[in-house]
Amino acid sequence: MARTEKEKMLAGELYLASDPQLVRDRRRCRSLLHEINGQPDEEQRFALFRELLGRIGDSSFIQPPFSCDYGSNITVGDRVFVNFNTVILDCAQVTIGDGAQIASAVQLLAADHPRDAQARRDLRELARPVSIGSNV
Repeated sequence: MARTEKEKMLAGELYLASDPQLVRDRRRCRSLLHEINGQPDEEQRFALFRELLGRIGDSSFIQPPFSCDYGSNITVGDRVFVNFNTVILDCAQVTIGDGAQIASAVQLLAADHPRDAQARRDLRELARPVSIGSNV
């Protein structure tokens, strides 16, 4: 059975980001980010992050504005602090360990592109996981 583009993406294989399922997933993410970044109430914003992210741990705080591709591939541990203007391109799993602190304007980029020119012309992309340890 052929793998979906999403399965290829998450497996670190070449995939097409223009795949309709991936486009829908990114649109869902953008809609939730719009709500999150405009939400002044911290409790309501945390609830939206629980809906967006694969996991957000207890006592974690993400300061808006925040940007990501999918959200569902991001795991945030307990007691994590993420400051203003963080960008996470989560076309692969991005894990942030317990107690980590992320400074302003940090970019965690799981996204990559082939070095081969023909593969780039074919609009294929790939991704590699990013992992930030605990108390980093």
